[in-house]
Amino acid sequence: MIGADIKEGDYLLYLKTDKVESGELMIVMVDGQKYIKRYQVINEDRILLSENKNYPPFKIGITNNVKILGKVLQILKNVTKL
Repeated sequence: MIGADIKEGDYLLYLKTDKVESGELMIVMVDGQKYIKRYQVINEDRILLSENKNYPPFKIGITNNVKILGKVLQILKNVTKL
């Protein structure tokens, strides 16, 4: 999560919910895989955006198995070496 400054060892404080607003960072399961993505609504399209420019946006369609697990409230930085 380069653009969101989430690094290995950091913790996420999140609210377990299936409701998120456009622009919010969320934890989502797509086809059985968990991701941290930014949710964006553009026109009528629902899109999952990566904070890493190397990964393309993902448009949510009716054929995708997508489940919102929660929305990220805070990123807690780990100050100790792992």
